[in-house]
Amino acid sequence: MDLLLERDGRWFSIEIKGRTKVSRADTRGIQSFLETYPNLDVAPGLVISLCESMEKLSGTDYALPWDLG
Repeated sequence: MDLLLERDGRWFSIEIKGRTKVSRADTRGIQSFLETYPNLDVAPGLVISLCESMEKLSGTDYALPWDLG
C-alpha cells in the first residue's frame, strides 16, 4: 500500500501502479491492511494506474485511471 489516509475516522487505502494492466493481485497491500485491522472503518481500496477507465478489481477495490480528464 502506497498511501493510507484518514479523515473523520474513515481510512482510505491507495496503491499506485505505473502500468496499464492491473489486477486483483495489485490489492495485496490493501487486503493485508484490512485483515490486520478488521475493526477500522475502511473505504473501498483504490489502485491508481495508467488504465483507461475505472474497473472493479475485487468486492471492495477499484482501479482508477491516473488522469480522469
